[in-house]
Amino acid sequence: MLKRLVSIALVLMFALSVVVMGVSASNHLDKDFSFDFTAWERDTEWRWKENTTSAYMKCTNTGATYWGKVYEAYYGNSTTMWQYDRSHGYEYSFNSGTVRFMLNWVREETNVPYYADPRAFIKGRSGPIIYTAVGVWSPDSV
Repeated sequence: MLKRLVSIALVLMFALSVVVMGVSASNHLDKDFSFDFTAWERDTEWRWKENTTSAYMKCTNTGATYWGKVYEAYYGNSTTMWQYDRSHGYEYSFNSGTVRFMLNWVREETNVPYYADPRAFIKGRSGPIIYTAVGVWSPDSV
């Protein structure tokens, strides 16, 4: 009987530890973006990429189709920002109402040291017309 109670207690402690340890960090809260396409490309602000999930972008209104890819922003030991395309060729089209979970390898291929979170941003690309695109985005989707 004592052996059975100890076994049950161990199973419960293990289950509780999995629940507590299963919580992971993420930066999934939506932030507004606005691309004023007076040039071919516009960037969201950079944000910390805290896990390996897809980035998320929702276009609420746009004057024309634009395309988006996920990049890493890296500063190293300087104030110059280096941009690395971490999309592996995946580029997504957006129109008003489009929602996308954007594949990327920012966290897996980062240049930052192992103890720091890399920075991610989305680069929007358009054709030679002037318009605005607005919506929300996040570097982590979960």
